[in-house]
Amino acid sequence: MNYTPSRPILVSGIKHCGKSTLGRRLAVELGIEFHDLDDLVVELCRENRGGLDAITWEPREIYRRLGKSGFQELEIGALKRLGERGGLYVLALGGGTPDNPNALPVLSGLGIMVYLYEEAEVLFSRIAARGIPPFLDERAPWESFLELFRHRDTLYRSTADLVVELNGADVQDGAARIRKSLQEMDNVR
Repeated sequence: MNYTPSRPILVSGIKHCGKSTLGRRLAVELGIEFHDLDDLVVELCRENRGGLDAITWEPREIYRRLGKSGFQELEIGALKRLGERGGLYVLALGGGTPDNPNALPVLSGLGIMVYLYEEAEVLFSRIAARGIPPFLDERAPWESFLELFRHRDTLYRSTADLVVELNGADVQDGAARIRKSLQEMDNVR
């Protein structure tokens, strides 16, 4: 069954829940553009900062050099720019974007906020498989992750128009769950 969303789709969730992978797949299935906010932040930083060193900066380097507030300003700028372009698209947000209080008003006007929920144990195992990241306490990584998970889960749920529970779904099934949930939500309107 063909389905075209009524508005852009904003995909949020905790690191390694599948925002980019599932968002990209969903966009292909729907025949609309896909954007990753981290890529848009990098692009905007390169335009704004210029200089040869900024050309090689990736999201972690931008955050390290510009700090949290500088990174968050770029997120807001990238979100506003995308909103001005209009059209239908799927946008994978950064894991911390909904934690950016100045981004929330911009996000609320952009599209349908979809929170991809995955169990904490599944997410931690995916994160730990690549090595404990610096935002977790290396002496107690599970405990610090669980604290972050609880905080963000509450935040994502409070900002989401739709919560999709993945329960370890593969890419095909995960994208199908998102699409089905969006269709049901649009049919209710």
